[in-house]
Amino acid sequence: MTANLKSYTSLRSGLQSRLVDVAGGIRNSLQDPGPRVAVMIERLAAVESTVAELLGHPLAGCHILEIGPGQLFPQMIYFSRRNRVTGIDLDVLAHGFRPGPYWQMLRCNGPMRLVKTLARKTLRYDARYQRLLARWLGMNKLPSLQCLQMDATEMRFREESFDAVFSFSVFEHLPDPAKALDEIRRVLRPGGVAYISIHLYTSDNGCHDPRLYGTGRAGLPLWPHLRPAHQHRVRPNAYLNKIRLPQWRDIFQAHMPGARFISHIYDEDKARAAAQTIKQNGELIEYADEELITTDFAAAWKNVTRRAR
Repeated sequence: MTANLKSYTSLRSGLQSRLVDVAGGIRNSLQDPGPRVAVMIERLAAVESTVAELLGHPLAGCHILEIGPGQLFPQMIYFSRRNRVTGIDLDVLAHGFRPGPYWQMLRCNGPMRLVKTLARKTLRYDARYQRLLARWLGMNKLPSLQCLQMDATEMRFREESFDAVFSFSVFEHLPDPAKALDEIRRVLRPGGVAYISIHLYTSDNGCHDPRLYGTGRAGLPLWPHLRPAHQHRVRPNAYLNKIRLPQWRDIFQAHMPGARFISHIYDEDKARAAAQTIKQNGELIEYADEELITTDFAAAWKNVTRRAR
């Protein structure tokens, strides 16, 4: 399956899974985007601070690459305030309602991606989200952004093209993340910084079952994909490489030695207590608490390579 992967976030699944996924997307599109925008700005401000510290100067006047910006472009919009930003995505990212890009999306990324995208745009969620984000960032209008359809493991950029490279919740979908890291090293300028954030497979919702992101969870227990008695009920909506936290650390150390690791844990006390309760019943004992309660794991790395003279 991975050899013919056309979209990191598309996966063949049954009709019921597809309907649940679409219904969840429509439900989310009807909500006020304000809380999500606020959380996004807070998180990106922290990321920007980390990257500026590694760069040794503010993140301004730089050429930035984002791998996998998705349909809303929140990170690209955020960093475009003071930088030139280019995005790449394996998916076709469509704007407006011109039919051409949507036809291409259907051919390249499948009907599920098309239906979810059209639903969000018809309900104006994308436009509301982006306008609110721009307004909160003090931008008079949305920037014109360039996003190219491109495989992260085979980038068409010249060596040393970018001052910074970002990726958020993409690498867990890559069949060969190590190859993508090598490509990042190739296109990153000496002194440049890469920041790669990963949604861990071993987190509670790391299986990408859409039902786990809403209220009620459709009766699914915590960490259902890691518990043999419940795995048959899980319906992921994306290809996942299922790499665990120790493996991620090894991969980064091998390809980006000296990377700084950052873990994001939400409701730590509650999550740790829940994990301990399940372990007392003999389940999840093969997983360290850190793996279970860490939702997002990030690596920040500075390219200290010097140009040959």
